[in-house]
Amino acid sequence: DEFGPIYRIRVPGLTLVCINTAEDTQTLLNSDGRQPRSPMFDLGERIRKDHLKHVYPVPGLLVVGGDEWQEVRSLTQQDMMRPKSALFYIDDLNDIMDEFIAKVEEKLDEQQTIDDISKLCHKYALDAIGVIFQI
Repeated sequence: DEFGPIYRIRVPGLTLVCINTAEDTQTLLNSDGRQPRSPMFDLGERIRKDHLKHVYPVPGLLVVGGDEWQEVRSLTQQDMMRPKSALFYIDDLNDIMDEFIAKVEEKLDEQQTIDDISKLCHKYALDAIGVIFQI
């Protein structure tokens, strides 16, 4: 809110345009086309393709774009879009969420706040994605 609904961030080698409204996000995503490309994932793709290809035979849906992204997405989309698919991992996700809640409650200070919850959120997100994609 401090910078407005649209602002630019420059980091070495990259300029990002950030949007803060649901309407603008929807417009952006609707105009992205069949093969979206996010510059935020270029580094992850390069690392997986160049330095860790012995670990990752394919870079993965979250770090590739173009034809590779379309191929991986088409293999997973139909199954992932079925509500019944969630039944395969819902219990594991509930366990991960219970662990997350317990860790949050453990970290609360006297004012019921946490200095930096982002590490806990990142760990939860990584664990949840791992369960869903069985990695």
